[in-house]
Amino acid sequence: MFEGYDTTSIALCFLLMMLANEEYHQNLVYEEIMEVLGDRTPDYNDLNNLNHMERCIKECLRLYPSVPMIGHVAGEEIQTHSGYKIPKDCQIQLNILDMHRNPNVYDNPEKFDPDRFLPENSRSRHPFAYIPFSAGPRN
Repeated sequence: MFEGYDTTSIALCFLLMMLANEEYHQNLVYEEIMEVLGDRTPDYNDLNNLNHMERCIKECLRLYPSVPMIGHVAGEEIQTHSGYKIPKDCQIQLNILDMHRNPNVYDNPEKFDPDRFLPENSRSRHPFAYIPFSAGPRN
C-alpha cells in the first residue's frame, strides 16, 4: 500500500535541496511554472510544457537515485558481451549511483547540469546509462 512514497519523498527532498543550491536553475523553474501556469491550478497536460523542470528532476535523480542499488539472482548461466560468465543462482548487484556518475558517460559527473537531458545532449547516450528506477522507456 505504501510502496513508492519513500522513494518519491526522497527524490523531492533532493530536488528541493539541489534547487535551493542552484539559484540559476531555481529561477528558470520558477519562471517556467509562472509562464505555463500563471495563477491557475495545474493539470496533467501542463507536464508536457515544464521542460526545464523535467530536466532538473532527471538530473537530480541521476545524482541521487531514489533506489541507488538493485539486485537480481541469475535464473540461468549468463555470458556477458565481454565474455564473463555469471553462474546460475549468482546474486548480481547493480550500483546505479556509480553508473550515473561515470565520467565516461557524463562530463563533470558530480556537477548538477539539467541540460544533460536536452534532446541534443542525450540522443547519443546509451538508453541504459540513466536508470533511476531500473530500466524501461519511462525513465
